[in-house]
This record gives sequence, structure tokens and C-alpha cells, in this order.
Amino acid sequence: MTKPKRFHPFYIVVEFFNVIKYWVIPLALSLVKDELSFSWWQYGMFAILFCLFVFDIIRWRMETYTLTGKTIHVNEGVFTRKVKSIPFSKIQNCNQRTPFLYKVVGVTQLKLDTGMDGDDDTITFHVITIAEARRIQQLIQTKSDSLETKEQQEVEPSVITKEERTLHFSPTAKDLFRASFTSLSMFVVIPILLSLYSKLDELKEIVPIQWVEDQAQSFIVQQTWIMMIVLLIIMVCISFVVGIIRTFLKYGKYEVSSDKTHVYIIQGLLNESSFSIEKKRVQAIVIKQPFLKRLFRIAEVKLISAGGIDHSEAKDDINSLFPFLPRKDAEAMISTILPEYQVISTMHSLPRRSLWYKLSIPSYSWILSTAIIAGLVIWVPALQPYTWLLYGVSAFILLLSVLRKILAYGNTQYVMNGSYIQMKHGGFGTELFLTKRTKVIDVSVERGPIQKWFDLATIVTSNRGKPVLHRFRLSGVPIPLADTFFTWYRERDQEISIVNEDQKK
Repeated sequence: MTKPKRFHPFYIVVEFFNVIKYWVIPLALSLVKDELSFSWWQYGMFAILFCLFVFDIIRWRMETYTLTGKTIHVNEGVFTRKVKSIPFSKIQNCNQRTPFLYKVVGVTQLKLDTGMDGDDDTITFHVITIAEARRIQQLIQTKSDSLETKEQQEVEPSVITKEERTLHFSPTAKDLFRASFTSLSMFVVIPILLSLYSKLDELKEIVPIQWVEDQAQSFIVQQTWIMMIVLLIIMVCISFVVGIIRTFLKYGKYEVSSDKTHVYIIQGLLNESSFSIEKKRVQAIVIKQPFLKRLFRIAEVKLISAGGIDHSEAKDDINSLFPFLPRKDAEAMISTILPEYQVISTMHSLPRRSLWYKLSIPSYSWILSTAIIAGLVIWVPALQPYTWLLYGVSAFILLLSVLRKILAYGNTQYVMNGSYIQMKHGGFGTELFLTKRTKVIDVSVERGPIQKWFDLATIVTSNRGKPVLHRFRLSGVPIPLADTFFTWYRERDQEISIVNEDQKK
């Protein structure tokens, strides 16, 4: 057993900043308003901040971690002590975040996901050196591989071979420009401007900005419409430039690589993030094509794992094989990195009665919008001259709803290929789901009143995921397919029995 280790001392600064970042602006504004004269409550705030800083130091001293031969032990808490112990074999994937400030100091954050339920499903090394994070990941990978290669370790117990990674994808300038347009990054300026405008009233009491408002209003009144168009064009250009810069910073260093056992994803120029997962831990593959991406024939490939990204905390989806890949390139990359998963281009469509079933489902968005429009026409007399226009909007919403249902019928497809199942659904956008029978933990068949009338059903698969199970629903399938689906899934027990027997041998 190795000696217990502490996080990097920069952990104290990070934790203290996470506390004071919500206090700094109100405290600074109050000091400016009071002309730098301190009151009793401001002294109290400084005293509380000092106590919190001391508490962070104590917590840094008391929280430690230990790496043994097969297990990670983490001691947490100050007043209430807690010990987490997780075997290396339970770790599903590793997530590493290195914000720009962390890179300057030479530290990073490492999160190990197990895919288990409860509070002990994740171990987080909040602030450790980059070299220490690399050492931990190599140790986990070595121990994980040793469980499958015991015979090789008996022959050469002291030799640890480091496999070379194969780089599968790194975006070009063309890929990044395409990503900046299809991700709508240029519109990121709009919420920023709206946020700044909403803060003007709060700053009026401290900063004299009334003169700026008067000058802006005078300029708008005096200038011609040509000048306004020029200003609009300038704002659009600025938005495009900001969007392109944002995309380059986020995806400029995107790399997808793999070795014999793992898949590695790295992204970010200033704020770097990385994701690694053992190939056998991949539960399913999802290919998403929202409407705009379908127009440009690009797709996003996501790897579903039991210890995937916790989206309640994560800002970026780092478990994606670059969200703006051409569809054919995405499918080719899947077959290269994960040869077990082959995307089948020819799939089975639904029978014609499924179309009538989808069209018979009420469009609640159209019903609600029509009710609102009718209420406006009745209770707002000023809108009555525009009745035809309002009901035209209602008709347009109904047309979109019908078109979406027709597209959903055409896009809903399926195929069962041996131990694999591939399903696809969607209207204006599509989502393709590919998984293996042994990775599916539960299946079900649902039937509503309208489905019973058309002799149809909905099949549902459940795979392990995080923070919840990943479920995929295929609606409007015929009953014989649902029966075949159950028969296909029953063979899972036989496959698992064979795998367990092989492991015992």
C-alpha cells in the first residue's frame, strides 16, 4: 500500500474562489457606493470569508487518497469522515478537465466513473498534477488489462508495454468552419448583449451611464436608415467572428484516437477536456442528426457507457466522436474504432398503417396554439383585422405537425442482425441507435388505445447510462415484430452463460 496523498495545494485556491465568486461583485459594488467606507456588515463578510479560507485549508489537509494494488481509497470530509473504496475493475471511464488557469499552474481535475448507483459511483481528484493524473490513468489501464492477460503477466510479470495510439480524426479548418455555422455559435453574442442590457438598471446607481443612453438615443434618431443597416451588418459580422473564434477554441484541438483496448477523445485549446473509455464498456452507439445537420449531411456520434458524462455537471459532451462529422465518415470511424459495431445502411420500414396511426395522434401544439389565437381574436379587438393572418399561423403549425408525422413514419426503421439491433426514429431530425444484445438490460412492449386499434405497439430497450438509464423507443411497430423482438432478447441469457463459462476457464 502506498502512502496517502493530498491534492495539489492549488485546491485551496480553487475551493475558496468557488465560494467568493458570488460575493465579490456585490461586495465591490457596495464599497464603491459607500465611497470605500467599511460598515459593520462588510467587516462581517470579510470575517466569514476568512473562516471559509481556513476551512478550505483544513479540508485540504484532511482529504487524502491512496492507490493500492487493485483499489482506490479516498478519505473525504472534515466533521463527518467518509471513505470510498473502488476497485480498478469497476471503473468504466476517465474524464479529465484542464481549464486554462489549471494549465498555467500545471494541474488538472480527474474524474473516475464506475457506472454504479449511489453516492459512491464517482471518484473525483479535484486538483492534482498532470503527471499524477497520467500515472493514475496508466495504472488503471494496466490493472484492467492485466485481468484479461494473466497468462502474459505470468510470463513477463515485470514488463508493462505501452500501446501506441492510432489517431483517427483531427478537424481541419474546413471542419471547424462548418461546425461554427451548423452549431449556430454566432448567435452566442445575442444572449450576452441581452444580459448586459438587463444589468444597466443595477449599474445606474453606481456608474453614471445616463449620458451614454442619451447619446445612443440621439444617434438612432438622427442617423438615416442606411446607417442603421450598416450597423446591423457590422453586428452580424462581429457575431460570425465571435462564433468562429468560439468554435476554434472549443474544437480546435479535437482528437479521436484509440489503441487495442481503449478509445480516447480530447478537445479544447484553452480549456482542455479528455475522455477515455474501455472498448468493452461501450453500451451502445447513438448517431444524432438534428434538422440543420441533416441539411449539411453531418452527424454526431455518441458513445453510451455506464459511467458516462453526468450532464447535470458537465458543460460539454466530450463522449462524442466530434459532433460535426460527415455522415459517411462517422460510420466509417465507428467500424474502425469499434469493429464489433457495424452500421447497416439497409433497414426495414414500418407498414402503411403505421402512417395512419401517427397521423391520428392529436397535435397538442396545434390545439394549444389555435386556442390561444382564438382567445386573442375574441378578447383583443385590435387584432380582429388580422384574424386571417393569425389563423394562417395556426394552419402553418398544423402543416408542420402533419409533415413531421409523415417524416417520422419514413424515418422510423429497424433491423436485427444476429446479436445486434439497430433502430432509427425522428421527424425533421433523426436518431439512430445501435447496441448489442448482451448490453441491453431490459426490454418492454407498450400498447396504447390508438395502437391497439391499428394492431401496433411500441418497443423499448434500456441500456446502462448516466445519470439515468438510456432508453430508446420505437413507436408504431407491428405486433409480429414485437414478438420477434422478445424472442431475440431471450437468447441473451444463453450468450451471457457462454461468456461466464469462458471466463471461468
